Amino acid sequence: MSGYSIALYVHFLFLLLAVAASALAFQGALRVRSAATAPEALATLGQIRRLARVFPLATVGLLASGGYMTQSYLTWTAPWIVASVLGLVMISALGAGVEG
Repeated sequence: MSGYSIALYVHFLFLLLAVAASALAFQGALRVRSAATAPEALATLGQIRRLARVFPLATVGLLASGGYMTQSYLTWTAPWIVASVLGLVMISALGAGVEG
């Protein structure tokens, strides 16, 4: 097994972590919207706040594993790599503003 295949596996794991956290945060936002009482909404917001800690970990993991694969076998100037890095940075910045 090569370093690239290990990095690809780790990359997919962090991607799965980010997608699962996003789905749970969205589901929590829907529960807040339909909450009948303020304590119920505050409890759900607390869960979302704890869940938001996963996003920086997923971002660093995606950047590290993707950076290793790019450095090893690809070029940083490929348009899809530039777009993916910029997209991840934008999602992180916007997420920090909204979820934070």
